[in-house]
This record gives sequence, C-alpha cells and structure tokens, in this order.
Amino acid sequence: MNVEIYQVDISILNIEPAIWRQIEVPSDISLSDFHKLIQIVMGWKNKYKHRFVKDMTFYSPTAGLMDDEYTCREYVNMKLSDLLEVVKDKMIYNYDFKDNWAHEILLEQKKQPEKGVFYPRVNDGEGNCPPERCGGVEGFYEILDVLDNPDHMDYEDTIDFLGGDYDPDYFNVEEINAALKTAFNAVLQKTNKE
Repeated sequence: MNVEIYQVDISILNIEPAIWRQIEVPSDISLSDFHKLIQIVMGWKNKYKHRFVKDMTFYSPTAGLMDDEYTCREYVNMKLSDLLEVVKDKMIYNYDFKDNWAHEILLEQKKQPEKGVFYPRVNDGEGNCPPERCGGVEGFYEILDVLDNPDHMDYEDTIDFLGGDYDPDYFNVEEINAALKTAFNAVLQKTNKE
C-alpha cells in the first residue's frame, strides 16, 4: 500500500507580507519529524519549545505543558495523518512560547507519490523567517522599520543582532530542498510498481 502524499500550506499567522511555504510530505511522517521539517522549511533554529494545537488539544513532545482550557497530550508515536485527515483540515504549530510564533497548517490536497520524486519537499513559498528571539511579530516589525532606515539610531545594533545582512524577502526553494534531503536522508519514492 502506498502512503499518500499531503500537500500542506504552512503560514506564520499575523504577519504581512505573508511568510509561507507549500510542502509535500508523506502522510505517515511522525509529528516529531514534522516538527523538524517545519523548522527547516521555515528557517527556525530549533532552540525553543513547540507544540501542535488542534480541537482544543495541545500535542507536545512531553505531556508537561499544562493549560486550564486545553487537553494536553504527548505526541510520541503520532503521525501527521492523526491530526490532518481530510482536505481543508487545519491545525496550529506554536514555536517559541515567549515570541509566540503561531503557524497555520492547512492540508490542501492528498495525492499519490510521483515516480522519481524525493519527499518531503518544498514547492513554493515567500518570505524569510523572522530572526529568533526578536520579540515576536511586534519585534519583527520593529526590526524591519530599523533596517529600512540606515540612519536609525539602532541600525548598527540591529545589524549586530542579526549577525549581518538580513533580507526579509529571501526565499530559496533549492536550498531548502537540499537541507531537507540532508536532514531526512530522503529516499526516492517509487510508484506504479509492476
């Protein structure tokens, strides 16, 4: 039996212009590996805590993240298909609870694997990942304002914080797909076996 391929849209919420990625991923990927994939495709550094949220339930690597309104479950042994079952299903991925980066994850399409294609892969996207620990959406906008004005009193400090140049529009499919192949040691999917 062939595993279905999910075409998924991942978008950081509350940011304009939009920062998003369209990916294709096997439906049976573990949530642990899906977290790793999100870190790579969005450009995060995997330094802070994360969780998935669906139907008033938190899914995290450990069950220790408690909340009065939400049920909390450890996601060990769970797969992406356990949370996204039908086209148009959505969930949230939270990363860095201090900066609170919320990503909407939408199942756009289910398809069969294509012969000769490596999965997971990125098809499209826009925008560079915000810098880690920049203060969330508000802090990110402040950084962009400073970068637009080289005469700003915080310009040099901001460049130092960013570690050099930062292009908010930078996005490179080939670089991301190369990183995915390295990280996942992706194997060639074979379809239409005789």
